[in-house]
Amino acid sequence: MFHEVNDTQVLLKAPEGYNINFSNPQKDTTIISWIYSMSVIQVLLAFIVGPSFYTLIRKRGKRHIHSSYIIMAAAHCTVYVSLRSSLLGVHIWEIPVENTKEAAMLNLVALLLFITGTALARLSLCITSDQLVRFESWPRYAIYCAGGLVLFAFITAWLGLLFACRPVDALLNLQLFSKDKCIDPYVFLKFQALSGCVTDIILMVALITPVIPLQMLRRKKAVTVLRISTCVLPLGATLIRLVNLFDTHENPDTTFVLAQVTLWLTIEGNLVMICSLLPSFNLFIQRLVSEGSETLSPQTNGDQGHGIWQMLIGTLFIPSGTASHSDPRDSAQ
Repeated sequence: MFHEVNDTQVLLKAPEGYNINFSNPQKDTTIISWIYSMSVIQVLLAFIVGPSFYTLIRKRGKRHIHSSYIIMAAAHCTVYVSLRSSLLGVHIWEIPVENTKEAAMLNLVALLLFITGTALARLSLCITSDQLVRFESWPRYAIYCAGGLVLFAFITAWLGLLFACRPVDALLNLQLFSKDKCIDPYVFLKFQALSGCVTDIILMVALITPVIPLQMLRRKKAVTVLRISTCVLPLGATLIRLVNLFDTHENPDTTFVLAQVTLWLTIEGNLVMICSLLPSFNLFIQRLVSEGSETLSPQTNGDQGHGIWQMLIGTLFIPSGTASHSDPRDSAQ
């Protein structure tokens, strides 16, 4: 089952003519560099998380920490440990058998954390979208379906990855891994990525559709639709990750090809988190520059929905001073 190279056992035999060096293995340096860059972006996101947290406390009286940011930070730390230990982005035939269990465990934990953080950020985006279209019936139902799909995909991926093998230890111990004993974990990763694509499309359609009948200048309406569309930037990263999963599915060099999947999962998670934080961050910017004061002024109980719609059109998507203050239900008629 094992192959021996210089008195060291490995799981997979190296290609002919490959010079194995356990002390300095060949790495996918390009992908690894990009992963490190995404970790830097994760740190820079603190400049968005902080103001967003401040806005939630001052404007809405909500005191909670962005759990998705903490979970994503933990995922980045796990990936960092894997990279520093030469257990990710390295050919599996340059990893000794005794280190494969640690590699499998770290990579699995990183995947689970990324999936969790991305799911929480997408659910936050669904909640924000629901508040913005509270006067519309079918967009709200569509957003509910999107939120349910996120939850279902998250639970399925988590349980599927954790209990894909019998015994469970076979998933972490590559020496025990066998296709006869394990369900292919790529199936759950593909389903989670596909559900993310569907969710992003649903949210974009649900937010854009109510804007179309509004009586606005075509230029302003086009800008509004375009800016709403930026909230589905994660869709591109998710599609690329899905393609990578199909391309690397049959590749036995798992520790090497998984680096590409991890990279795009990192990009997707960061983009989803940015989109989920944008509403409160925009409110912070508006307060900071003393613009859009009418949009940010406290709303009466009977006009809360109107204020939220103004926040969508006026605060987030149209330059200050150009937002219409008419009720969108009247404009749509």
